[in-house]
Amino acid sequence: MLIFDAGIDEDGDYFAGSAQQHHLTDESPEYGCLEHGSAVTGAVLYGNVQPGQQLSKPPVRATHYRCIPGPAEDGTELYWLLDQIQKKVTEDDAMIVNLSLGPEVSVDDGEPHRWTAVLDSLAYERDILFVTAVGNNGETSDNRIMVPADMVNGLSVGACDRPYPEALWSRAPYSCVGPGRPGALVQPSVMAFGGDEQLPFARLRADGRISYDCGTSYAAPLVSHELAVLSGELGDRASASALKAFAVHFAESHADPNVSTGYGRLINDHASALWCDSNEVTVMYQASVERDQILGFLLPVPESVDRGRVKVRWTLAYASPTDPTEAVEYTESGLEFTLRPHAANYSFRDPENSSHTVKVNIRDEPERVAELEEEGWIRSKNPVSRSQKIGPKASEASRRRGGKWETVMQGQDRLQAKSLWLPRLDIEYLTRAGGVLTRSAAPVDFTLLVTVTSLSGIPVYQMAQSEFPVLSALPVPIATEVRTQT
Repeated sequence: MLIFDAGIDEDGDYFAGSAQQHHLTDESPEYGCLEHGSAVTGAVLYGNVQPGQQLSKPPVRATHYRCIPGPAEDGTELYWLLDQIQKKVTEDDAMIVNLSLGPEVSVDDGEPHRWTAVLDSLAYERDILFVTAVGNNGETSDNRIMVPADMVNGLSVGACDRPYPEALWSRAPYSCVGPGRPGALVQPSVMAFGGDEQLPFARLRADGRISYDCGTSYAAPLVSHELAVLSGELGDRASASALKAFAVHFAESHADPNVSTGYGRLINDHASALWCDSNEVTVMYQASVERDQILGFLLPVPESVDRGRVKVRWTLAYASPTDPTEAVEYTESGLEFTLRPHAANYSFRDPENSSHTVKVNIRDEPERVAELEEEGWIRSKNPVSRSQKIGPKASEASRRRGGKWETVMQGQDRLQAKSLWLPRLDIEYLTRAGGVLTRSAAPVDFTLLVTVTSLSGIPVYQMAQSEFPVLSALPVPIATEVRTQT
């Protein structure tokens, strides 16, 4: 875990052995710098600390680079600071980087800022998750999220006024709002407790003293802490896309979702998400898809679930190469998914009227299939798809107009159990450059999380364990079907 901030006070035992400080600047700390840097580091190490709380050994280790204040000539854009971050991140193999700092620049709809472009490129090339605070200008006219929180390959964090799991939470008034830029329009990605006047954030110093403040600077390291713990639980399956997918998939949606709250509030124990209630099962798939390839992922819906309604919810996350000269078509890779609920339901097209189709269950109606084929009806290459209730699902032209080449995609559906048989999600990979679709491109690694819930209380977890023996305590991908696009 890397932290770039204002330094830590070293007169105490709470950071000893868990946080190592390096000085990138020769400037003396300004008033409040060490308090800010220590609070960020304390949140990374211990999470949301409360006065009088007995602290156990931190589950993560952090390297803190003191880089504030920088040289006087660095200016308001802080390019010296960006260069330092780029250099140190390149030298390290850390997967998570916490940034509770950045230039005082709000995102606009033009070309991405240099901070955003450089860090997006680093994230893609080195499998790094930059966890960034969105900024504290939420009560001003210039209240849109601040760079580099508009990264498409990062995870931006806004502040809410109540820690998880307290109810009736809202965006803290100072926390900047979305939308982000095309490729990551849902910004902030997630919310975490940052405090407000009624319930401020408790900032830990290295000597154990507590001070109080509020800001997105403290919300971001809470997210970094949780994802670092999760990374340890996932072991060699941990990746930037996996951590991002978990953060978004299990986020607690706000009662009134909008551009202020993103995908919702982060839960405070992602490790618990690896365990499922009896009526649901969550599976993590990790794969690499090549251009002109479609991957089909079998969903963990047991065949023995034959009654009631079933909810299927999924989150897909990946990192994309980017083009800093393009404002709208900033992401160069796009993944598109198609839900096919029933493996035996196919569409047959009338040879004399292409708009006339019928749906036939080829398993239960073999005579009907033979009759249609004898009459020249043309069977679809794949089972019938189902339009998505939520999530991008559109043509290439629509995706361009809507800026829907998003690096996080979600969908969900509620279906009758009897309408499901060997359901699958198909993932298709598209690429573009300069606004034109391309063919020659590097494969894209991605993480797909799927949760299947029986709304009738059927114990699908135990059923899935029996019918899909490949599943284990930590998520393991179910075998995938790979087809070449024609």
